[in-house]
Amino acid sequence: MTDLPDSPRRLRLRVTLKLMMALAAMAVVVIGVRYLAGSGNSGAPDRLRIDVSDMAPDTTRTVGWRNRPVIVLRRGPETVERLGARLGDDPSPGWFVAFANGTARGCSVVWESAARRFRESCGQATWDASGVPQAGTDAAPLNVPPHRFIGDGQLLLGADASGQGAFN
Repeated sequence: MTDLPDSPRRLRLRVTLKLMMALAAMAVVVIGVRYLAGSGNSGAPDRLRIDVSDMAPDTTRTVGWRNRPVIVLRRGPETVERLGARLGDDPSPGWFVAFANGTARGCSVVWESAARRFRESCGQATWDASGVPQAGTDAAPLNVPPHRFIGDGQLLLGADASGQGAFN
């Protein structure tokens, strides 16, 4: 088989193909560097301080943290009494903090004050005021973000128990 001289059209096609391959390789490198650098959460704070001092008993507040909704419940005295031993040695028994997505279907979680429970908005899953699934529910406990209470009515999301850093 003999080599034929390259025609101008064939040469243009080869150059175009090589340029396209070089651009694709650069795109892969840029995407990889951004992924490894974690630029996806660049706008989300690692820590968020929330003033919850004005919350009434058995009410909730939902805030956004790290691109996820977090629900904060201020438990009233009756709710704390109803939970009883389930609270164990909880350092802040009057409060409950969890991600506001259910663990059964992933839909938003709402607080039903009269029933003193959380309910998944798109299904039948329910949790008590400590985030434990109630009987007959095919859900796992609600996920609790790293947090701690500081001072009077200040919640710090993203802090470990000693306050030395933030969890991921």
